[in-house]
Amino acid sequence: MVKVSCLGVVALLAMTPVGMANANISAGLGYDNTVSASIEVDDVVNLSVSTDAFSFDYHFMQGELQGTYLHIVNYVGAGVFYDVSSENEEEYGIRMPMGFDIQFAKQAKGYIQIHPELYISDESDNLELGLGWSMGVRYVF
Repeated sequence: MVKVSCLGVVALLAMTPVGMANANISAGLGYDNTVSASIEVDDVVNLSVSTDAFSFDYHFMQGELQGTYLHIVNYVGAGVFYDVSSENEEEYGIRMPMGFDIQFAKQAKGYIQIHPELYISDESDNLELGLGWSMGVRYVF
């Protein structure tokens, strides 16, 4: 799993802007197949890492709703995931996250998303479709 986590961090750094000092970074805890640490950069790059899974998403389409007390961003993206199931079977594939980022305080926001998934298996030639979800809370730096 250490190799997988390192690959996720390298992928995150490769997608971030050169000027990290000006990047909008948020980090927190969430649930994405399991309890995981979550990092978001500039509201478009999302990385979730746990002890037995990771996911990496890029949000390519966004919309905004600005309210008096809430700032809501809806998004659609593309991503990859890797997971070791309870039977020690490796699962990986691609996914399409769709969800909402809800900033409810100056330095706090939550997120909720669903993501259709396409599982790719080493053990068989079959592709499987699935539907996952995630949610969590992040601190905005």
